[in-house]
Amino acid sequence: MIIIAYQGIAPSMDKVHEVVAEVQKFSVTHGWQIESNDVDSIVVTPHPKCESISIAYDRKLRFSGFTKTVYAPVEIHHKIVVLFFEIKPLLKKLIIEDSTGYWDSFLEANLKKQIKEIVIFPEV
Repeated sequence: MIIIAYQGIAPSMDKVHEVVAEVQKFSVTHGWQIESNDVDSIVVTPHPKCESISIAYDRKLRFSGFTKTVYAPVEIHHKIVVLFFEIKPLLKKLIIEDSTGYWDSFLEANLKKQIKEIVIFPEV
């Protein structure tokens, strides 16, 4: 089974609204179906053959869920990882369990890119 499980905690109600807005923007940009959208929750369907992603905060500013991407194109799985990577800075904590390992590979590749940008200075 190809699954992305996720848990997050927002540091404040302002960040809850920012995360919901960012997920909405990302979904519109990538042509994903927005099933529902509220001030503190959003449900999107990235592809007809993929389960929906639900980010619905509770009173403690937490959300959790999972989505199966097994029948969707592999690019959809990758875009979901990118979505979570983009909202990560807005959160106090984000835990992703990706059965494919792509989340970990993506984080490592981005860390190496950041280190390379820091180490390699432009010539003057």
